[in-house]
Amino acid sequence: MMQQLRPIELNLVDELFETSPGYVLDFTNSTYAQFFRREVGVDIYDDAYAIFGGSKGKRLRAFLSVGQPRAIARALTALWEYREIERLGRAQAETVVNAGKRLSAIVERLGGMPLSPFESTIEVGSEQELFPLTRLDRTERQSFRSGFRTAPFNVKQDATHANPVPN
Repeated sequence: MMQQLRPIELNLVDELFETSPGYVLDFTNSTYAQFFRREVGVDIYDDAYAIFGGSKGKRLRAFLSVGQPRAIARALTALWEYREIERLGRAQAETVVNAGKRLSAIVERLGGMPLSPFESTIEVGSEQELFPLTRLDRTERQSFRSGFRTAPFNVKQDATHANPVPN
């Protein structure tokens, strides 16, 4: 079995997306399956991803081990967007040092596009902190919170970036 991610990269993925052993963010089995099907085009509950066990965390680890590099890049990007939308919705500070830059390096190495470096200042307590911000409208943020993106993207050209970005 060819390992797509190095052990240190797997540790970062665990730190970013496993909320406790066996769990991935706040997904239920159903929303996890829907998320992977819609965002990556993969049936994460296929037996091919049960090589380490049946939990969501172990299936993710198996996918990261045996999946195609570009599919892994898509999954990591989608998981990052989901995580950031949830984190920003709760006005939580980032707890992982250089999280976006480190994950973006992995995604790019696997053939994906760099993660969006959007930032927005959000007041937390008496201090202002910078939070990475994906530019999704309220409907898209809500559909992510429900477990997967269902709303279509409205794409516009961002003057500061060459790539089209979601509104």
